[in-house]
Amino acid sequence: GFKNVIGIDKISSGFKENKIIQKKFLKNIKMNKNFHFKSIQSLRSKKKFDVIILFSVIEHVKNWKRLLLHCLSRLNKGGKIIINCPNYLTFYEPHFSIPIIINKEITYLCFKKYISNFEKKNNYNGMYRELNFININQIISFVKRKKLDFNLNNKILEKYFLRTLKDKEFNKRHSNLTITVKFLIKIGVHKLLKFIPKQFQPIIHLEIKKN
Repeated sequence: GFKNVIGIDKISSGFKENKIIQKKFLKNIKMNKNFHFKSIQSLRSKKKFDVIILFSVIEHVKNWKRLLLHCLSRLNKGGKIIINCPNYLTFYEPHFSIPIIINKEITYLCFKKYISNFEKKNNYNGMYRELNFININQIISFVKRKKLDFNLNNKILEKYFLRTLKDKEFNKRHSNLTITVKFLIKIGVHKLLKFIPKQFQPIIHLEIKKN
C-alpha cells in the first residue's frame, strides 16, 4: 500500500454528519495532518501526489472542471486521477434511490416530498440541491479538449453487480435494486454489461493520466 496518504472530506450541504462519523469510526486519524475537512484547493501543503482518488466526489462539486484541473496540477509526472461517480444520462439517482425523470428539475418535482423526508431523516439537508447531475459525455468532452490521456473502465458495472452478493450495507441501502440485480446475475446477464454503450452505463469509472 501507499505509505503517505492524505484524506480529504467535505463539510457542506448534506454532509454535516461527516465529522461525527470520522470521530466515531476512524480513531487513528491525525486531524489536519493526514486527514482534512476542507477542499483540496485550500490544502496548505504544496506536496504532489502519485494518485488522487475522487470516489463519489465529483457529482457534489459545482465547478468540477476547476477541481479536475487543480487535481492535475497536484499530480507528479506519470500520476493519475481516478474518478468514480454516477452517470446522470441514465435512469437512476443512487443517493436517493429514485429514478431520473428526464432531468434534475423534473425529477425533483416528481419526488419533492420523498427527497425532503429522506434528507431530514438521514441528516442530508441540501444534498439533492448540491448534486450537479454530471454525465459521461461532459467528462469525456472535457478531457479530450484538454488533450489528456484517459481510460474508461467498461467492466465496472459488472463488478458492482457482483458486489450485491456480499455487500450487506449496499443491499440495505438499495433493497429494491438489489432484488433486480441478483435476478440478472442468476440468469447470467451481468456478463453482457460491458457491451452496454458508455452513455448508458450508470457508473463512470475513469482514470486520467498526467504525462
